[in-house]
Amino acid sequence: SSTAEIVVEADHMAPQLTKLELDAPTNTINFVLQDGNIFQGRVFDEAGQPIAGAAARTDSDNQGRRPFDWFSHTDTEGAFFWDAAPSDAVLVWFEADGYQPIRDMPVHADGTEYKITLKRSTR
Repeated sequence: SSTAEIVVEADHMAPQLTKLELDAPTNTINFVLQDGNIFQGRVFDEAGQPIAGAAARTDSDNQGRRPFDWFSHTDTEGAFFWDAAPSDAVLVWFEADGYQPIRDMPVHADGTEYKITLKRSTR
């Protein structure tokens, strides 16, 4: 038999990734989604000024897998907010024009306000 990975996502709910053994002509799997977890914070420059319009998104792991798909831009105060994050650690990526991106940053969506500092590009 072979295996499939299935992800279910819904607004405001925590996504769920489940492995399913494909061992019958018809396979059934049930999902029970929990309330989403809050991943929030603000993006600043090195002087402590908020960066508006910075991209915040889920990132791929070292095998190129990105099971959860979230993308946002920071507001005028540099703030970002995701209310449908998984309960497990997830990799995120931040970038803005003129700054060095931060990739593969593991975070826990536990409601803590993350403070992200982007450094100016040297180019």
